[in-house]
Amino acid sequence: MLLHVKAVGDGRFPRYDASGTAPPGAYAGRARAPDFAPLPEGELVDDVAETRRAIIVGDLALVAEHPDGYALPAAPAAPAAPAEARAQNATALASAEFVVADGLVLEHPRTNLADREVR
Repeated sequence: MLLHVKAVGDGRFPRYDASGTAPPGAYAGRARAPDFAPLPEGELVDDVAETRRAIIVGDLALVAEHPDGYALPAAPAAPAAPAEARAQNATALASAEFVVADGLVLEHPRTNLADREVR
């Protein structure tokens, strides 16, 4: 099981892994060195006796319990493949009356592109 916890106050409670060991410099609910600032959203940690004890004593705040296999929300979808994106761009440009050849914009009949500012 995983526990979603937040840091309480200025205390630094070690983040234990599933085997019950705490790597040096890793604190539950806190960012990594150098500032160890509390994470506003908290952090998922393994459910071990030491962490449960810290919650009972008040060193950590329990946000939620998650069963085994819980996963954080999926990452955003990957952008379209380059070939697909080029095809979409060419279609959009062609519909806007640009003259397109091999995916390159050659000219637009109503606009002189050379007069535009480059930013």
